[in-house]
Amino acid sequence: MTGEPDSQGGVLVDDAIVEYLLYLRESGGAIALSDLRRGMHGIGRVVRLSSRGVTIACENFCSAHAKLLVAHYEPRRSVHFLLQEGKEEEPGLWLFPYPSSIQIRQERKHLRYTVSSPVLATWYDLQGKELVSGDVVDIGLGGFLASIYVSSEHAPDARTGKEGDRGQIVLRRNDSQQWKGQAELRRRVLLDPPADGKKAAGAAEFVLLGFAFQFSNPQAMNELTEFFQGVLGPVA
Repeated sequence: MTGEPDSQGGVLVDDAIVEYLLYLRESGGAIALSDLRRGMHGIGRVVRLSSRGVTIACENFCSAHAKLLVAHYEPRRSVHFLLQEGKEEEPGLWLFPYPSSIQIRQERKHLRYTVSSPVLATWYDLQGKELVSGDVVDIGLGGFLASIYVSSEHAPDARTGKEGDRGQIVLRRNDSQQWKGQAELRRRVLLDPPADGKKAAGAAEFVLLGFAFQFSNPQAMNELTEFFQGVLGPVA
C-alpha cells in the first residue's frame, strides 16, 4: 500500500488515502463511527468511492454529520480519520469528502471495543487543573480495562499535555455514573490538520488522545469494569 507507515505508525496522505479506503471497501471491514457533535456511536462500512467522495453505510444515524470520527481495528493495527460535512445520498448511505489524512498505529496488543452510548472523559494534570474534556471513542482490553481513546475539540493554543504526562481522569456516563482514577497520556494526535500547516484564527482543532490507566489496587480495576458495563459496543 502506498504510504505504508513505519513499525510504530504514521500518516497516510494523498493517493494512499484512496488506496486504503479501497482496501476497506473490498475487505468489507467494519468501521466504528462517532458523531463528534452529537455523541452518537455506531458501526458502518465503506461502500463506494467516487470523484465526489467516499460513501459510508451508517443506517443508525438519521441526521446530517458535521464531523464523524472513523476508527478501524485490525489484529496488529488501529486506524483513525475524520470525515466532515456528510450528506445523505439515500436512506442509510452518507457521502463525505475524502479525509485529508489517515492516522495508523501499528503493533497494538489488545482488542478495542466501541462504546454504545456517550462517555465523557475529563483530564486533569497533577496539580488538579482541568486540561481537556472529550468523548470516549473506544476502550482497550488486556485482561482488564487498560486504555481509552478520547476525541476532543479544543482551541489551538489550549494545553492538553504531552505524551508521558500523568494525572487524573474522570469518566461520566449519561446516567450520571462516574469513575475517577489515574492515567498516563500515551498518544496525542491532531485529526485532519490543514495541509498547509496553517489554521484560521480561532478555529478549533480535533485531537485524539490515548490514555493508559494506572491502577494502585485491584479494587480500582473492578470499579472501572463495573462503570463500563452496559456501554460497551462491539469490536469494530
